[in-house]
Amino acid sequence: MTDETAKRPTLLPKLALSLASIAFCFAILGLGELYCRYFLYINLRKTSKDFIAADPAGRIIGNVKNAKGVSFGTDVFSDENGFRIPQGYIGKTNDSAVLFLGDSVVFGVGVPEEKTFAGLFRTQMPDVTTYNSGVVGYALADYKRVADSFLPAHNEVKRVYLFYCLNDFQPPDDAKQTKVEDVTLFKSIKHAIGSIFVDLNEFLGPRSKLYVYITGLTADPSRRYFEWDLTLFNVNEDRLHEILAPIVEIDRLVKEHNDQFVVFLNPYEMQIREGENANYEPQNRIESFLREKGISFIDTRDRFKNLPSSKDAFLFADPMHLNENGHRIEFGALLDDWNSKVTLTHGGKVQ
Repeated sequence: MTDETAKRPTLLPKLALSLASIAFCFAILGLGELYCRYFLYINLRKTSKDFIAADPAGRIIGNVKNAKGVSFGTDVFSDENGFRIPQGYIGKTNDSAVLFLGDSVVFGVGVPEEKTFAGLFRTQMPDVTTYNSGVVGYALADYKRVADSFLPAHNEVKRVYLFYCLNDFQPPDDAKQTKVEDVTLFKSIKHAIGSIFVDLNEFLGPRSKLYVYITGLTADPSRRYFEWDLTLFNVNEDRLHEILAPIVEIDRLVKEHNDQFVVFLNPYEMQIREGENANYEPQNRIESFLREKGISFIDTRDRFKNLPSSKDAFLFADPMHLNENGHRIEFGALLDDWNSKVTLTHGGKVQ
């Protein structure tokens, strides 16, 4: 008997043990995935690329019109404007309408439309047409583009709300406009949190709730995202005014139509988590800018501060996207503001 023949029997049990160990690991991962999918409220981190319209260079220009897609694991639908609507919704044009400007926070990723603050407003105010123009990946320049194109053709709009988060603070550079392939949650901070983490998130975030759960517990992506956005505010006042200039232009356009314009400033999950020790310098600087420009705004931070936990208002391990409870809180602030003001018609009469 050769040495090679003698070794063969000992190799087979080792190989079998290795295969059994691998199979056991996959079984554990599979059970973990099933548990996360059926027993935990966790959202996958992706929006259907075929739901988002792009120009020839791949830059996001809006949602595809009259389309269906999936965003953070939730079915989403759009109307003839590319605005988010409930499934099967047949809208009507009322004498009064509201236009919501914003990005994925306004769009309401991971939350059924009727439970977003826009959907709640649509239900609560049936005599007011609700236009939710939020698009995943939008920035301030996109909000202005929507206002420029939509308002002149829609005299029924009497009030415009812009919902602003810290991730909106991006340089006004068309070359850096978000592209369709960048719409996953952490792509824009690749250099801040590491290429390997982002590449894993790009592959597993849209596919595995177990992965989202594990990284949420261990990597604290909400903190990483907030800290990265804080670095963007390391600019002087002139640069800050330049970056925020589209808000002033939107305000001017809205008021030319005798409409009312209000900016909502939303907190990040990290700011609510840190309570009294939270860093609100970015919002404070933006508020000073808005006061200087005579633009109405509402800072919603106080609406969230008495929660038992910041997790009660945001999607799991998410830096800024609201969950169903968070949308109810936002809706409360929105409805209070709506009811506190009279709305002017374009003829200047009180309605």
